[in-house]
Amino acid sequence: MTDFLTTTRHTYSIVAESYGRLASPIAEDVQDRALLTAFADLVRGDGPVADLGCGTGRVTAG
Repeated sequence: MTDFLTTTRHTYSIVAESYGRLASPIAEDVQDRALLTAFADLVRGDGPVADLGCGTGRVTAG
């Protein structure tokens, strides 16, 4: 693995736990729910959509 990838993974690992604690649950975040709904409306029927590597997975957890 290149130094860049090793450094990036290490840095994300350092902040992941605190980031997860600070992120509010999606059910409580009105703005996030509105943005997610708008996005879903835009892509509905266009095929599969994936949200990869974008945070803790709190939106798609379930």
